[in-house]
Amino acid sequence: MIAVRRYGQAGGRAARAKLRAIRLAEHNLADWRRALGPDHPDALAGRAALARAYREAGRLTEALAHYDCYAADTRRVLGPDHRDTQAAGIELAVAYLVAAREKDAVVLIEEQLPEWERVLGADSRPVLGARMALAVGYRSMGQLAEAIPLFEQSLEDWLRLGGADRQGALLARNNLGAAYRDAGRLAEAIPLFERNLADAPQALADDHPLLAVIRLKTPPDYGAAAERGSKPASWFPNPLTA
Repeated sequence: MIAVRRYGQAGGRAARAKLRAIRLAEHNLADWRRALGPDHPDALAGRAALARAYREAGRLTEALAHYDCYAADTRRVLGPDHRDTQAAGIELAVAYLVAAREKDAVVLIEEQLPEWERVLGADSRPVLGARMALAVGYRSMGQLAEAIPLFEQSLEDWLRLGGADRQGALLARNNLGAAYRDAGRLAEAIPLFERNLADAPQALADDHPLLAVIRLKTPPDYGAAAERGSKPASWFPNPLTA
């Protein structure tokens, strides 16, 4: 009972912290727009911060509305080749994915990925996140033939650039294992899940959402019954802030 009560108290504190973050972001955005004008860089950044706060709180409809505005405003004010414009598009695509709008996410990423790679760099964290998001979108729509090669490349890239214990590598390995499992390739999936179960507790805080996702893949079935048919993007990091 004590453990349950403490867990509930922790959850309540987290919810209150998210509400405070939203209120602060709302006030900041209003202040910057009033004092500096809606097109000032601080006002644009303030809208992005508010969108992220809404997303963290699970208020996805409000988050998407602000991400849409942020992406349109940066393109209009800063131009299509500005780094912030390209990054805004990536955040919007990932928000679509988390909101279960996989088709919108896939269409946006397929259209914009060459530009993101050109402006931000093919090995930049935002672009690596966008490629993984594209693979997650494909997997969510049942397109495993497209998803699996992207997940394999994603894991290779994260291991090459970030090391085996980085969040990106853990997420890529988890996603690749899930895609192999969906394709019936359990002999390849299980070692990936086992590696993550061993590595994740040393790399992530106890309350990190990815750690909870990884621990779903427990013996004997590594989450096959529990997760098959579920949305694989129930948690996905913001590639610009993770």
